[in-house]
Amino acid sequence: MKKFVPLLLVLIANTAPEPASQGITYDCDTASGHFSSLVLPVPPGSFTVQGKVQPRALADIGKWTPATRLTIVSRLADAGAVPDDGAGFTILALPAKMIDKRAGKGIVQFVKWQENQAGKQTESEPFAIQPAMQAMDFSLRYDGKAVAMAIGGAETRVAVSKPMSAVRIICSTGEFLYTDLMITPGSQ
Repeated sequence: MKKFVPLLLVLIANTAPEPASQGITYDCDTASGHFSSLVLPVPPGSFTVQGKVQPRALADIGKWTPATRLTIVSRLADAGAVPDDGAGFTILALPAKMIDKRAGKGIVQFVKWQENQAGKQTESEPFAIQPAMQAMDFSLRYDGKAVAMAIGGAETRVAVSKPMSAVRIICSTGEFLYTDLMITPGSQ
């Protein structure tokens, strides 16, 4: 009987499930005029942030636009303040007629690049305009000098002057689901 125990242990060890590598899920859900924020640590040096994001529900659109933002930042700013340095994207959802007066009814979503330098924030023109509630894959790669970003079939690269220290996700006036969210170390 003793001869079978080591063999049995080897079989059990060889059939153990591998650790999951699908990432985390973050369901960011807020009422109209409110926001929620999640801050995730990053490894030192280069890293990649990737996953999927999907608008799931929109709160009443009045003074506030349903939006979510994912940004790699050099240091965290107070809630509502602009980070010193960083880069990322914002997904917004609005009635189609607010984007184009000739558009019919319905809600559209679109993306804007975001760049923060020396405490000043700039955003790109809207792109990847499509019917709302569509999931989008994204990837942000930090190499120590710049953040290379891809979402909605578009890509850009933003130079940064300070080391990046965190990933911040913010959502407001709706529900935005992040899935397969992973932060992996290493140069890309």
